[in-house]
Amino acid sequence: MSNRFSLKFWQLLRASFFSLLALHVLNCPISEASQQVTVIASKANIYSDVQMSSSIGFVTKGKVLTVGEVPRNKAQVYPIIVSGKIAYIRVIDVKTEEDDDSGMTVVTKRFKKQTISKRPQSRVGMSYFNYATVVGLGDRNGELKDQDSLMWQGLNLRADVLMKSGVDIFVLGNLMETSFEEEVFRVFELGAGIGYRLLDFRYVKLRTDAQLLAIPFATYALADEFRVRSYGYSTGVNLHLAILLGKHWGLEGYSGFYYTGLMGFNSPDPYQDVAPSFYGVRLGGGLNYNFE
Repeated sequence: MSNRFSLKFWQLLRASFFSLLALHVLNCPISEASQQVTVIASKANIYSDVQMSSSIGFVTKGKVLTVGEVPRNKAQVYPIIVSGKIAYIRVIDVKTEEDDDSGMTVVTKRFKKQTISKRPQSRVGMSYFNYATVVGLGDRNGELKDQDSLMWQGLNLRADVLMKSGVDIFVLGNLMETSFEEEVFRVFELGAGIGYRLLDFRYVKLRTDAQLLAIPFATYALADEFRVRSYGYSTGVNLHLAILLGKHWGLEGYSGFYYTGLMGFNSPDPYQDVAPSFYGVRLGGGLNYNFE
């Protein structure tokens, strides 16, 4: 009887011990769930209590630790086992694997954004312009004489590349015409330019630019008497304003001073050969389309 009672007593004692141990383990902060962290502070203090009132040591940067997954004290500390006892380490002193992934995502997004932002923008534009000039003319064949005023009308087609440095490069073509009494000049210009943006906002861009244009084709006609061909060049400085109205479409306006020189036109007898030049102000406006 005594032996049976003693056996039951020890069985009950052992069951109670394991129950208390299981209860302790279940209530232990680390047992809820654990995670690996890496110390990112040069010296991360270890605290004996959750309020961080007493430091019991520290760990150095780069150390890998196992901590509880759920932070304590308003998410300020993680629980950690030190020499079989519960201690605490500050959340800001460590980095979790999840933080690593988040950081990589941020870096990837930032790199992608920077890569996209470094790609130059491009734009095409079409416009109508007037070219108010004074003519330089030696010989004459009709009513037009030296220092007379001529007004040209023209169409412009242009393609721009907007660099991140604030510099624009562009190619353009112009087709323009003017007349005085029975004398008519027609000119086709083709060339390139470079500009610098004085204002560079999302919807407003203002630049100053310089252009050099070849004239591969020009004609001079006097009524029904003759039409002859020649070539030449133009050069000018310009102020250009572009306003974006939506995602792609916008308006533009420009004004600048230009010089146009035409080589000699070989007029048939009895008319004179002429080599006119023109200088004056161009003023234009039109539409543009922006590519992202």
